[in-house]
Amino acid sequence: MLQQELTFITLLMLLCQHGLAEEPANCREISCETFEICQYEKRTISCPKHHKISVHYANYGRTDTSVCPHSNATLTPANCYSDQTRILQLLCNGRNGCNLYISSLVYLDQCPHIYKYLKVFYTCEAPGSGSSSSSSSDG
Repeated sequence: MLQQELTFITLLMLLCQHGLAEEPANCREISCETFEICQYEKRTISCPKHHKISVHYANYGRTDTSVCPHSNATLTPANCYSDQTRILQLLCNGRNGCNLYISSLVYLDQCPHIYKYLKVFYTCEAPGSGSSSSSSSDG
């Protein structure tokens, strides 16, 4: 319920803006994990035990036909994606796991009638370290 309320609130605050279509620069420096989920699917982003999600960038739309293949997954003009970083940060940052449902009713739809996906770049933060780690943990 809280997640639905946060989604609604953040959608009201969201400004229509385009994001990056590729990996953000800071992820090249800190080795972000990548999570992709197809439209109308439910999946969970998760980190190892005692680590917390830190979203660096999230993109909803279509920039690649090989991700989430579908008959309506054609490449479209360069504006077929929208930056959803703020929404994903509000929903997922600081949590060990984050359940997501991908729908154009939830995320800004820059290209109606095109089958889309959400791509998230994130790290798993170790507790108290202030630094990021990939999804491996030291034994």
